[in-house]
Amino acid sequence: FVCDNFSHTGDAVLPADHSITGIIKSCERFGLKTNCRGLSIILAETLRMNGVRARIVTCKPYEEPFEDCHVVVDCLMPSGTRIMLDPTYRLYLTDNNGKYISFAELREGIIAGKTFRYNAKALYNGTVFNYQDYIEYMTKNVLRFNTNYNQDDRDSIFSEIELVPNGYTTNGYSKLINFTSDP
Repeated sequence: FVCDNFSHTGDAVLPADHSITGIIKSCERFGLKTNCRGLSIILAETLRMNGVRARIVTCKPYEEPFEDCHVVVDCLMPSGTRIMLDPTYRLYLTDNNGKYISFAELREGIIAGKTFRYNAKALYNGTVFNYQDYIEYMTKNVLRFNTNYNQDDRDSIFSEIELVPNGYTTNGYSKLINFTSDP
């Protein structure tokens, strides 16, 4: 649904209202386009409405401040299986046995030099998906991750948690960000 009705643009500026309604209204004003965060918000909210637990994960490079990051959806299926979905690319990955890959497995696999399989319908704005380009892009963006606590409880004040490498300096960051090096 998300990939059939919305497409990616890196030029999008998200509205102040980050609800699914706010993002869709913004998309309607800008040719049904939004950035990776907007696509991930729509996908995560749609999954939640259908009983699938989903959270938005911001994938960040080493440098801070950074100019480019990527946002994906980490979902927990009713079976207990975790799957990373990337609505920017209409993408999910599997291993050689057809097992869906979680976000953590993607990161570990990139570090170990593993190759994954991608779904046949993977695309980027209607163009052919390039696996090597995607892995190179994600390689720079799997160093730090950021998500919110209580994404299923939209009435609470969110606090962020960020996974960083051992020894990464966190001086000067907001007190609302909780840092950990323990996956």
